[in-house]
Amino acid sequence: NAPCKDVILTGDDIDITKFPWFFNIPADGGRYINSGTVFTQDDEFGRNVGVYRCMLKGKNKITVAPTPGQDGWRMLMSMKARGDQIAKVAIAVGVDPITWAVAATKFAAYGEDEMEVAGGLKGSPMEMVQCETCDITVPAHAEMIIEGEIPLNETESEGPYGELYGYLGKGFSNTFYMIIKAITHRHQPMFFNSFTGVAADMPKGPQTASEFNRYKKLIPNLEALY
Repeated sequence: NAPCKDVILTGDDIDITKFPWFFNIPADGGRYINSGTVFTQDDEFGRNVGVYRCMLKGKNKITVAPTPGQDGWRMLMSMKARGDQIAKVAIAVGVDPITWAVAATKFAAYGEDEMEVAGGLKGSPMEMVQCETCDITVPAHAEMIIEGEIPLNETESEGPYGELYGYLGKGFSNTFYMIIKAITHRHQPMFFNSFTGVAADMPKGPQTASEFNRYKKLIPNLEALY
């Protein structure tokens, strides 16, 4: 009964370009899914959930761009070093605010499960459902789930992209990409996207709150900072 399974698209019915992704700024290298939560799951390395930009490359292909040093990148590189040829990946679009906050920040350290942290913050377990094409579990109440495989020994070009603080970030020549195997979504799904660089306050919110709490300990009379 998971709402994210209302519609299930596989095979020739897959066309990620039909959905309302858009250019963040006119100079972007393509249309982006820039606010999806990317799930990678492995028996040895556990589960990682992070927010990484994904550029449309075709009907059934998107890039998945965790940058070097990010937990998602470390996990994919560890799988590659182990000798794996592909990594199963799922992207949840339009998740609940707690899952989004945990995935987009560093609440969980590398090797810790973001969904367990999210359940702790919520006060009860998060409702999850298994993907159609792999064993990865994803938020049952998401608007859309994009399932696929990343060839670990292949890369493609990606970007440029309008970045968080308002500048045009450089493109990358060796970014992981995903071949989409299934798309599931709610009836009439709602899509969430962040205008990075235009409305920077939204992605900077957790950083600002963290800085305020840190400086408040040093400056007792501090009222606010920006």
